[in-house]
Amino acid sequence: MNGPAPASLTAAKPVSDAAMAEAWFEEAFGMSPGKYERKRHGRFPLAYISNAKRIIDRSGVVKQLETWHAEERKSSAGRPATISFEAVLILFLMEVQVGRGMVFTELATTLKHRLRRKQLALIGITRTDGSEQDWYDRIWRSSQKLMKLVDSRPGRRNRILRKEGEYQAEIAKRDPAECAKKLTRMDWLCNQLIDASVSYLPRDLWRRFKGNTAIDATCIPVQGAAGNPGERLPPHLPRRSIDYDASYWKRTGNHEGTGRKGEVFGYEAEIAAMTRNNPNEPQTFPFLATAVGFHNPGKTRGAGMRMLDSLHERGFPVGYLLSDRAYVPGADPETLQAPARARGWKFVADYKVTDMGNKASHARAIQVEGIWYVKYMPTDLVNAWKDYREKKIDKETRDGRLISREQYRLKPKGHRDKQGYQRFLYPDPNKYLAYDQLTHKLIKKPTTPKTVTIPPSAGIKRAQEFVYKSATWRRWYGMRNTIESINKSVKDPTKENIADPGRRQGRGFTFAYLATTLALVSMNLRKIHSFIRDLLQVRPKKAKARAPRRTDSLTTMFTGGAATTGHHPPPA
Repeated sequence: MNGPAPASLTAAKPVSDAAMAEAWFEEAFGMSPGKYERKRHGRFPLAYISNAKRIIDRSGVVKQLETWHAEERKSSAGRPATISFEAVLILFLMEVQVGRGMVFTELATTLKHRLRRKQLALIGITRTDGSEQDWYDRIWRSSQKLMKLVDSRPGRRNRILRKEGEYQAEIAKRDPAECAKKLTRMDWLCNQLIDASVSYLPRDLWRRFKGNTAIDATCIPVQGAAGNPGERLPPHLPRRSIDYDASYWKRTGNHEGTGRKGEVFGYEAEIAAMTRNNPNEPQTFPFLATAVGFHNPGKTRGAGMRMLDSLHERGFPVGYLLSDRAYVPGADPETLQAPARARGWKFVADYKVTDMGNKASHARAIQVEGIWYVKYMPTDLVNAWKDYREKKIDKETRDGRLISREQYRLKPKGHRDKQGYQRFLYPDPNKYLAYDQLTHKLIKKPTTPKTVTIPPSAGIKRAQEFVYKSATWRRWYGMRNTIESINKSVKDPTKENIADPGRRQGRGFTFAYLATTLALVSMNLRKIHSFIRDLLQVRPKKAKARAPRRTDSLTTMFTGGAATTGHHPPPA
């Protein structure tokens, strides 16, 4: 262009990039930003919305949450919530089912672009306006209101407590009685959600389950690779992670870490799961998670029994309890073994070397590896497993001793009564060599009554149903792999992926507990769906009648079919 620029052009202000953004977007992608986002994300699967709504409705938790909210609400002031407690839980479970976890930015995107007016109404949301940031703020506020009702570890979560003494100050604000009440609420809420997912199981399949249950704990990592100072260090030290209630998990021992290299920073989820009714039968129903608990790594005291209490309150059948050594014999009898046996549970357990040998006695019987024998059993037979673990004898010698034990074993007579007492038959004294443990001499004529009734308190810490490491024990204890499979399934990177802390944008103990529970709910639905779908694929197909290759006036006479022309009414 020659000559000076027109005054109208020189006076115009430059257009900002923000003002040009929409035009640039249409030029690049061929459509408006709003239309592009709707097409990019697509509609949310209706099946997952339906699942989530049915689960939350069946659980009965919304009504209870509203009751707790009314009890704690100080006044009716404040803006009405756009997203109710019911809608919060439905949205969380929807996102977990599609594999996005509980991430607020994803939830905001879903509310803005993936849901239509009818879908929002189905969830219980009537408002449809707002940007992604507006939806983010709404879901965040509503979720925090819900968390407050069940948060047993309240405190600030908006920054890391880097100053010395800040962590102690936050802990000091907590009321122990109030925290205990909130934990009880949270345990109830989470197990109600689990129960609602189990209720999806068709009645015929549910009736096949007889109560055998495996329990175990699994690590749930949280964000913050640096973790926090270990519990053995002074508590006033500054925190290194924003999740200051978490602690370290290690693979060995009781899983309580100290912050050493290779340990994981997070919490532990306690899970109970269904197993086969008998190790010799095929799988006739899907194996589902039936109860859940949550605590810091290694803090298992009482956790197992709380799950069994929940199963009892929800009407689950009682059978064999399969666990690792942390539960039986590792737990304190008054916190697990005694109340569980009183409910009718039977144990199948493993032992450390310190649990082997003669660990209890009653009348003329001794308990060795959880089984009752007559007290005249020789010492080398009593210590067969202990000597082998301590490498004093070889495998062949051990097996020979275990075979010799059988002639000294007491046989149960009838079933354990309602008070837990079990009657046993002593072995025939004429069929074994009696050995005196005190004098180390053989007894020529041992005397025992025919029967003995052993109370539930005798040897309850290590008692179990099958001879340790016998073929029967191995088959039954092998069913404990069910809980390992459950843990692996819920951590599958292509499914719920609860091992990835990036799938849980909220912070703190309570949010991690809820996220883990909803992941188990989603997994249960997935297992029920897969089990029945696989049955559909193996249904016998009806044989199709072969169509005649030729057709003439006599075809119907030879095939017995109807005439090829005209309409014929059905026979009278």
